Amino acid sequence: MIREINRKMISDDKLFGAEDFAPIGCGDCDGCGECCRVRGLGLTLDPFDVRLLKKAFKMSFQQLINAGMIELVPVDDIVLPMTGKKEGSEECVFLGADGRCSIHKIRPGICRMFPLARLYHKDGSFSYFVMEGECPYTDGTPVKISEWIGFKDIERYESEVRSYHDRLTALRRACKETEDEEQLIHLKRQFLIDNFVKD
Repeated sequence: MIREINRKMISDDKLFGAEDFAPIGCGDCDGCGECCRVRGLGLTLDPFDVRLLKKAFKMSFQQLINAGMIELVPVDDIVLPMTGKKEGSEECVFLGADGRCSIHKIRPGICRMFPLARLYHKDGSFSYFVMEGECPYTDGTPVKISEWIGFKDIERYESEVRSYHDRLTALRRACKETEDEEQLIHLKRQFLIDNFVKD
């Protein structure tokens, strides 16, 4: 499921770059963990996220799946990895009993950004914007986005994010243009192998 973003609803003064300050501070956060408890479909992982999990847990992609840390879920007819859920629950498998993330240092990019999201531009770049009303504890304190996301080499990270987005977009386009069912299966399987299984 790709979140459709109406660009007209986001004014230019509400778009941010990594070195900008955005009103996303959560000084009053008490660790409610709501964003980790009610996940619906799940939290999509990109290759960078999966590499961090593989390294931290010293597991292969398949082992992470077998351990329930990752689930493979169809998203708009393409199977993609998501964070696992606790058995019989919508809670993220990494949510601790204390309401805190048990893998906070290596948490997925989508978690790092929250309550930000990305708006991809036709020139291959992207901007960040605040998802209004997503977090009840955001108090509007300005925070530098690169510090919020927390990677020392933010340019490299963003380059990887853009590259993966482009590859996924190309796959979606190829799937729309391909009528051969076997070819579709091959394209989707190869995408999963190339982006997540290979080390």
